[in-house]
Amino acid sequence: MNLQEVLMKKTVPDLKHTASLYTDGYSKLKKAELVALCMEMILDKNMFEAYAEFYPESLWDFVKQAAESENGTVCTGDPFEYTVLEELGLAHVVQEEKGVRFILADEIKERYRKLVENGFVATVCRRGLIHRYLCAAVNLYGVIEQMELMRIFDMQNDPPMTMEELADVLDSPLGYDEVYAVKENYIVNPVFTEENGEEEMDKLLVDAYSKPRYIPEKKEFLRYTDPDYREYTEHTADLEQFLQKEYKVSAMDAFEIAHEFAIMASFTVDVQNYVDLLKDYDIEVKYIEPLLRQIALCANNVRIWENKGYTPNELHAMKQSMARVGRNDPCPCGSGKKYKKCCGK
Repeated sequence: MNLQEVLMKKTVPDLKHTASLYTDGYSKLKKAELVALCMEMILDKNMFEAYAEFYPESLWDFVKQAAESENGTVCTGDPFEYTVLEELGLAHVVQEEKGVRFILADEIKERYRKLVENGFVATVCRRGLIHRYLCAAVNLYGVIEQMELMRIFDMQNDPPMTMEELADVLDSPLGYDEVYAVKENYIVNPVFTEENGEEEMDKLLVDAYSKPRYIPEKKEFLRYTDPDYREYTEHTADLEQFLQKEYKVSAMDAFEIAHEFAIMASFTVDVQNYVDLLKDYDIEVKYIEPLLRQIALCANNVRIWENKGYTPNELHAMKQSMARVGRNDPCPCGSGKKYKKCCGK
């Protein structure tokens, strides 16, 4: 299926939406004129690469599958991430029993092959991965030194990140939605760019100083790209059961409230904030003590910036272990180094 055939299958309103992503002055055009305009924009090399530069690695993987298949590829899960291909006019979409089939236009398949050959795709995916590490780091730690971020990246990826690569990402539009910021040699969460942010950042650096850093494996680390991500633990499940039993809320509401509680606990908010959240769900708190116990359990088992990503309970257990560890024993923080070369310095 060539590009003209893909575009001709669109309705006029859909064609106008596609045209709006590339240019203006299309509102009075008829269908054939809209198709011609969209083809011109899509086949423009600079325009195509300007959009492609922001494709995440998962989207490139999907494009690869679609480009290698005569009949496209089927998305059996949530197709939301891939609908950009249809919106930009690059693919025709067919709803099937198994899922949503994406059929790339022949010209787009050829363009993809050329981008692979000239290294464009590899460069974009590498830059996107570094961007995701930046997002995850500021969500998990709040603040991190640039060299420390590079160390974590190098532990989990090959080849190592260079200073030039990091500077390229920090200077690119990838952080356009203010998902991280730079302060001197630190990469910081956007909250530290707000009023009193510098004082709060200094306080965090003091509180976290000399504490070991929690570094999960790569897949788990990158989940923190989502600022609302929190681990689902046995304590979260216990909190959900408490809410369902004590306040007679639905399983869905209990799940949502428990997740909000975990986010609030990670920022050590006042107890009244928890009570106010329950009020938003039309829940009246008659007895505060059972709720306080649940809040304490939640707060002691969420990852917080002051502990460089460790939970209060994890850090407490680690300190007890360090009191018994020998200087030449493996460090309890899990770094793989000897205690005297790591947390025992």
